Amino acid sequence: MKRNKSKVRGGNRRHRRHGSKPKADWVIGIHAVQALVEHSPHRIERVHVWRKPSEELEKLLQSSGVKRLDGPPTDFESATHLAQGIAAFVAPFEYEDLDRFRSPQQDALLLVLDGVTDTRNLGSILRSAGFFGVSGVILPKDRSASITALVERIARGGSALTPVARVTNVARSLQQLSKWGWTIVGTALDGADSEIHDRNWSGPICLVLGAEDRGIRPLVRAQCDHLTVVPGSGQVQSLNVASFATVAIWELRRSHREA
Repeated sequence: MKRNKSKVRGGNRRHRRHGSKPKADWVIGIHAVQALVEHSPHRIERVHVWRKPSEELEKLLQSSGVKRLDGPPTDFESATHLAQGIAAFVAPFEYEDLDRFRSPQQDALLLVLDGVTDTRNLGSILRSAGFFGVSGVILPKDRSASITALVERIARGGSALTPVARVTNVARSLQQLSKWGWTIVGTALDGADSEIHDRNWSGPICLVLGAEDRGIRPLVRAQCDHLTVVPGSGQVQSLNVASFATVAIWELRRSHREA
């Protein structure tokens, strides 16, 4: 493999042009790299270590068989403090097929992000998904953020723990998920049939989250079995999509535990 000559800025590279082929990139940070070493070592070309890792991470590095080099990469130009003394050069993220979610367990929870374009929001949602054990995340191929090195750093391991699929048509994918036994729950600021804590949610739940400026699209909304809202008690009218997702996931997980 040819040496990557681009300058690395703590994994936060400029967005590539639409339609360009993803390339290998740097994933930085202890939690993100540790999750990759543990769950996706085949993606890793090499790991650079320049601060003493924890005993757990040291054992993982030794047992994984990944190539380890001491010292930071020579092409780290700035923001090395963000890397926490470790960086992995990895192949592009591997997306799953929708069929991965064909046979859900009764307590399964799936997220569909309809038009979430901000990479930091996507990274935060994946972090929450990994924390709560979400079954997977589905993204549209167009008009959506994708999994980049920055997203993987913000997700702090969530992207390595959570299957992510990309689909061409969200509405048709929801129709298929419904046939497989998922209950489709959309989020809305208007027209909701319940507040999220007022219903006893059970069975496999597919939670659809929309863009902050317009919510879920009408064709996607039409595929939902229920529309729900997270109620607030202050004067601010709404949460950003990542914060909304965390609250909604927690409530659905609570309901699953009590079902």
